[in-house]
Amino acid sequence: YGYDVMIDQDLKPWLIEVNASPSLSADTQADHDLKVGLLEDMLDVIDMEKKNAPNQEQIGGFDLIYQGGPVKRERPVGVSTFL
Repeated sequence: YGYDVMIDQDLKPWLIEVNASPSLSADTQADHDLKVGLLEDMLDVIDMEKKNAPNQEQIGGFDLIYQGGPVKRERPVGVSTFL
């Protein structure tokens, strides 16, 4: 199974969808480019080769939400959302 989850500004996970048979196969060049980029970003974030500096606040354009990363919990005043 593949689970799509979003995390809101309060770090609460929200289940978006569950895929019974997720696939990384690609039918078009655009689909291939998207999935290769996804895998590259995932490996950058996981950092299995330990290339990232321990004090980085961003990796591959993603803000870290742990180890003192920039987590903003304040909500704008007067803005209502469904989250």
